Amino acid sequence: MLNPAGGELAGVGHYTYNLVKNLLLQDKQNQYVLFFDFGFTDLNYFQSAKVKIVRYPLSRYRRYLPFFYSQFLVGEFINRQKVDVCLFPANIIPFSYRGRAVVTVHDLAVYLYPELFPDRLINFDRRYLVPRSLRRADRIIAVSENTKRDIIKLFHIATDRIEVIYEGVELTCHPEQSEGSQGETGDSLLRFHSTQNNNNHEKYLLYLGTIEPRKNLVRLIKAFKKLKQEEPAARDLKLFLAGKNGWKNEEVFAALEQVNTELQEEAIRYLGYVSAGKKHELLSRAEVFVFPSLYEGFGLPVAEAMAYGLPVITSGAGSLPEVGGEAVFYIDPLKESELYEALRKVITDESFRQHLALAAKQKSQEFTWDKCARQTRELLEGL
Repeated sequence: MLNPAGGELAGVGHYTYNLVKNLLLQDKQNQYVLFFDFGFTDLNYFQSAKVKIVRYPLSRYRRYLPFFYSQFLVGEFINRQKVDVCLFPANIIPFSYRGRAVVTVHDLAVYLYPELFPDRLINFDRRYLVPRSLRRADRIIAVSENTKRDIIKLFHIATDRIEVIYEGVELTCHPEQSEGSQGETGDSLLRFHSTQNNNNHEKYLLYLGTIEPRKNLVRLIKAFKKLKQEEPAARDLKLFLAGKNGWKNEEVFAALEQVNTELQEEAIRYLGYVSAGKKHELLSRAEVFVFPSLYEGFGLPVAEAMAYGLPVITSGAGSLPEVGGEAVFYIDPLKESELYEALRKVITDESFRQHLALAAKQKSQEFTWDKCARQTRELLEGL
C-alpha cells in the first residue's frame, strides 16, 4: 500500500508519484491500495486491475482540525483497509495507524539547522511526531547514506532497521505539471515569460530549488557579482534563480536587488516556481548548474542537472558528495571565495567544463526510478 498523503509538498509529491508509477509498471504480483485526498482529480495513470483507489473521507474539511484529521482520522481509515504493510513517504506515521509500516525520511535539516526554519516547522512534529514515527516503524527508508547516519545519530535507531534507497531522476513532463498547472502563480508566469523570448540567446547560470536560507543563495549572489565585475568572459552572463518562494528569504531578495543596482543591469533574475516543462527548458539551455546548499537529504536538483549533462558546482555538505561522486565541482559552502573561484574556473576553462558535463551525465545514470521502485518493493515484500 502506498500513501501519497503530503503530496502538496513538491519534493514528497515528486518522490511519491514516480515511485508509485514505477512500482505499478514492474510489479505483476502484489495488489496496491492508493489513498488520495479529494483535491487530487486526475487518477487515470494509476488505474489498474491490481490497484484499489480510495479517497480519504472528509479531507476537504481537514483545515478545521488538521492535527486530529492527519493523526487520527487518516490512520483509522487506513486501518479499515486491512493492508499488509503501509508506506508513508514523508517522515510521519499517523498516530492511530496500527499495522506494519515503512516510513521514508528525505531530509533532517530542521534538526541540524533549526535557526534556518520557521518556528512552526520545529515544534510538535519535530519534537514528537517524527521521533515517535521512526521508533514505531518496522523499517525506515533513508534517501542517502548521509541521511541514514543522521537518523542513527539524532534518534539512536538501530542500523539494521534503516535501508538506503536513492531517489531517481525523471526527465519527462508529468501531465499535472504541464503549462498552467496548479501551484504556479500568475506572477511567476509573468516573470518567466518576460524573459522567455530572450533565453535562446542569453547565457546563464542556473539554480533550481526553494528560496530559503539553507540554500546559501546570498553567498552565490555575491560571488556572481564579483565574477561579473572581474571576469571578462562573464560580462554577458546571467544568473537565473528558479523555485518556489520559501521562508526567511528577505536577505536573498535584498541582495539580488542590490547587486542588480550596482551592476546597472538585470543580471540576476528570480523566475519563481517553474513547471516541469519550463524546468526542462532551463536545464537544456543553461551553461552551468550551481547549487551551494548547506545541507541536503538527497539533492535531486543536482541529480537532474547531471542527467542533462550540465557541469555542476555544488557544496561538499550533506548527501551532495554521494550524488555527485567525482563528477561535479565541490566547494565549501561557507566560503564565498571558493564559490567565486569555482564559477570562474568553470566559465573560463572550456575543456574542464566539457569534462564535468560528460562525467555528470554518466554518474546520473546510477539514479533511476526503476531501481528505486525495485528496492522499495523488495523491502515491502520482506515485511
